[in-house]
Amino acid sequence: MPVINLGGRLVDLAEGQLMYVEPSLLEPGLATFKEDLLQVKFSDNLLLDVGWYGSEQQGFFRVVVECTLIAGPTGKSLLG
Repeated sequence: MPVINLGGRLVDLAEGQLMYVEPSLLEPGLATFKEDLLQVKFSDNLLLDVGWYGSEQQGFFRVVVECTLIAGPTGKSLLG
């Protein structure tokens, strides 16, 4: 089970829901690196976003984890 630690919160990567994948990534040998490559949603408040920035030959992957905090009636986070 692949698990990552995000600020003390363990996230099981197998439980993610694929929201977007660049179609060329699904074709062997045809991958085109661009800013929008992959988005995976984990629960209602966590999104993993992967993109490629730069030219095809020289660039870098950017991985962003977006987390929306949810506050209960007391104003405390419900995330633990």
